[in-house]
Amino acid sequence: EQSIIYSRQKNNHDFFATMEEMKIFIGILLLSGYHKLPQQRMYWSLDEDLGVKIVSGSISRNRFLEIKRYLHFADNDKINKNDKMFKLRPLMDILNKNFRQWGFFHKSLSVDEAMVKYFGHHSAKQFIRGKPVRFGFKDWMLCSSTGYCYAFDTYCGKNSEKKGQSLGLGADVVISLLEHLDNPADHIVYFDNFFTTLRLMNQLTAKGIRATGTIRENRQKNCNIQSSKMMDKEERGTYDYRFNCENNLLIVKWKDNSVCSMASNHDFIEPLN
Repeated sequence: EQSIIYSRQKNNHDFFATMEEMKIFIGILLLSGYHKLPQQRMYWSLDEDLGVKIVSGSISRNRFLEIKRYLHFADNDKINKNDKMFKLRPLMDILNKNFRQWGFFHKSLSVDEAMVKYFGHHSAKQFIRGKPVRFGFKDWMLCSSTGYCYAFDTYCGKNSEKKGQSLGLGADVVISLLEHLDNPADHIVYFDNFFTTLRLMNQLTAKGIRATGTIRENRQKNCNIQSSKMMDKEERGTYDYRFNCENNLLIVKWKDNSVCSMASNHDFIEPLN
């Protein structure tokens, strides 16, 4: 529907696409993800070492390129200037809905970031030094312990609407992704030290959500626990912990290859492993 609207905006009144053609088009995109050729047009090549019969037998090259030219997901006449991903937002909403069509069928969930490689020009593109994928879009993801994605959203920069009530970028991401949970008490959520703060852990406790995450030392406010500098001199396996009875929050620090700190609102020290 949106592709046809876009073709009309480009003054092409002859373009039409059927549902069957769109499925074939998407199927070829999926196929090209693992059956890679130097150029896209080579899938329709007559050379024995290049052509792919399943592609050329499904749709003509010119028809594929025409659909690609007018492929669209949102109406350009209804631009949302507050959303940098407005052109993909309808597709993202459909994907998120379908990811959760069978409910949340894993107990252990993880919140983290993922990079989608992209080298073009876009205001939401990120550069993160030291990552395997340095250039691209940064997606916040809620996944299961097996890697199944339940929800995702693309980072588009600081959100000015949350000023004053924000818990910080990482904490806000966790709260927004966990709003999709039907029964929060049925799950345990894990995340790394980018997201973990004491305010986040207290808010999750109030919501009845069990959570565990690594935590940075400068976020352990007034926690009288042995410093990492001192513990680094101890032998491997040494640990220290503090428990906040008021907020039901445990912070534990132990010496492994390096010193690691974690915060949890549901787990305990014993049994030791």
